[in-house]
Amino acid sequence: MERTLEIIVDYVRGHAPRTAQASDVSALPVYKTLDSIAMMDFIAFLERSFSIRIGDADVLPENFETFADVARLVESKRG
Repeated sequence: MERTLEIIVDYVRGHAPRTAQASDVSALPVYKTLDSIAMMDFIAFLERSFSIRIGDADVLPENFETFADVARLVESKRG
């Protein structure tokens, strides 16, 4: 999961400049970091990067509370 989280954090740092100063992006709240359009791009990035499918049923608050939660979701989808 560590590499998955690293990939996610790199993406977030590149697409949400205000996170650049954050020492622990993995603990940041997703909803305060990405707006709705950025969130759709983020989900598409996850699907492409990890060859997974994130369905509507997966877009739950508990899966997207923090970026560490997102990494856990990705890992669960990867099997």
